[in-house]
Amino acid sequence: MSSPLVIRPRAESVEGQPILRPLPSAQCRSVGPFVFFDHMLETDYAPGHGMDIRQHPHIGLSTLTYLFEGAILPVSDSLGVRICMIAGSGFCLESPVPVLSPTLYAQVRMQPATTLLVPNEHDQRALYLLDGELMLNGEEEVEACSLLVLPEGEEITLYAEGECQLVLIGGAPLDGPRRMNWNFVASDPELIEQARAKWAAGDWPVVPGEISRIELPR
Repeated sequence: MSSPLVIRPRAESVEGQPILRPLPSAQCRSVGPFVFFDHMLETDYAPGHGMDIRQHPHIGLSTLTYLFEGAILPVSDSLGVRICMIAGSGFCLESPVPVLSPTLYAQVRMQPATTLLVPNEHDQRALYLLDGELMLNGEEEVEACSLLVLPEGEEITLYAEGECQLVLIGGAPLDGPRRMNWNFVASDPELIEQARAKWAAGDWPVVPGEISRIELPR
């Protein structure tokens, strides 16, 4: 088996909310259609307060936020392994969330001493361990809060030494390189410059009732 690429995320803050961000990385620009991957850390907010994301622009980028505590379908729960397909398809499950290319985005909970075969049905795959003790192919211990880019074309066996929770992402490779600048993603750098200029000039659709906005980072 080839060794997976281990990406240790950098700590950042989004409007005061601490996050870990493994993607994008200098080591790996994307996994399937995923060009961003943020892990929002648990935070206590005072009553009446919370995370307030001001107006900001996107091009070439769709976001999906998922709460790890709660309930949603479709779900497979068998022999101590629970898989929730958030978006895309895999493990004989298909999410109703619309996607534009073959996609894998699944939450997995494993009980101690259980195993899960990760098939090679998607060209690119990565694993992000949220918490717990997990072994890769019975040989390599997975470090929590690190993104493991799995070798292409290889089936991987996960073994839970203790109760653990993880996320699998992936899908078909992008059809070409993408340039990224803040929330702007495009194949053509001119499109990014145009978007930056429009946002700086205030030439952008507004959210009704919203006044404040996030300015371009320097």
